[in-house]
Amino acid sequence: MKIMTISKGFKIGIIPLIFIFILMMSFFFNNCKGFGIPDLTLKITFEEGVTGHPTPGVYTYKELEKIEYSYYPIDEQHRVEVLVNEGRWSPAGEFIMYSDMNVVVRLFNIRGNWDYTLKVNNTTDKMEFSIGFFGDNVLSGGFNDSQGHSGTWNISGNTLTITYSNWLSYVLTGDINSMSGNWTGDGKTGTWSATRQQ
Repeated sequence: MKIMTISKGFKIGIIPLIFIFILMMSFFFNNCKGFGIPDLTLKITFEEGVTGHPTPGVYTYKELEKIEYSYYPIDEQHRVEVLVNEGRWSPAGEFIMYSDMNVVVRLFNIRGNWDYTLKVNNTTDKMEFSIGFFGDNVLSGGFNDSQGHSGTWNISGNTLTITYSNWLSYVLTGDINSMSGNWTGDGKTGTWSATRQQ
């Protein structure tokens, strides 16, 4: 059997040396397998009145994995809101796992306070104020804004209509998924967008 000199006065056989090398490599791979593509967590929570897939639970995926999702209300009159790490997403689409994701699926409920920006077409003018929505249900009710004006609101399908009763016939219409749309009033037209106050 061939031998290899390791240091003066000490010799070791080739076969035992190969065996030691295999053991070291096995230890390395067993302890370093976690250094590859990381596992990420997708947590999904449903509130009352919604359904769809993926269903509620905690899932583990690799980074950059794609997961198709689709959520809808049990009552067809209502609409669904999907919050991903507290940001609003479309009710259907695709999750891409860049980081851990906490998903809450619930009925869209406009009631509460929102910050509105109205831009006037063909000008650089804009108006900024807040609107507080209230009502007995999630489909219609009343509102007051920070300018002292008031009126009514209603939701049909994905369309939100805000009708002022005491501000130069202002009417805002738009999509509840994006919370943006168009407005008319005081002989002018423009676009609007809104974000929910925290």
